[in-house]
Amino acid sequence: MGNFMQYFFQDFGRAARALWDMISDGLMFLYYFLNLGSVSDIIRAHSGDFGVWDWVLVIVVNLLRLAVIIVVIVLLAKLCKRIFRFRAPVKEYDALVKQVKDLQKEYYNTPGMYYLADKAAKEAKKAAK
Repeated sequence: MGNFMQYFFQDFGRAARALWDMISDGLMFLYYFLNLGSVSDIIRAHSGDFGVWDWVLVIVVNLLRLAVIIVVIVLLAKLCKRIFRFRAPVKEYDALVKQVKDLQKEYYNTPGMYYLADKAAKEAKKAAK
């Protein structure tokens, strides 16, 4: 039993370390990707060597970075909206079914423009038979 426990903790620890490394690497990626202060420091350090095309590429790369950030935010917002959307309890659906039936009865029993149109269509069907 002691050998199995040693194996289990060693294997489980390796898997847990791998999972932790994935999570921490993802967070470090976000930190470096969103850390615009360090980007501006890098640009300042190399700005003396930039030509016109280099500045154009710097602007394009930063616009792409901004576009990726916006797309990620929009996708996260849609995901949160889908996860946390309002769901009505089943009891409310039953009440709505009753309300719809009542409204349908009112519609057919109420004299008015729609009722008269339906009545004329029904009478035309009867006459055709």
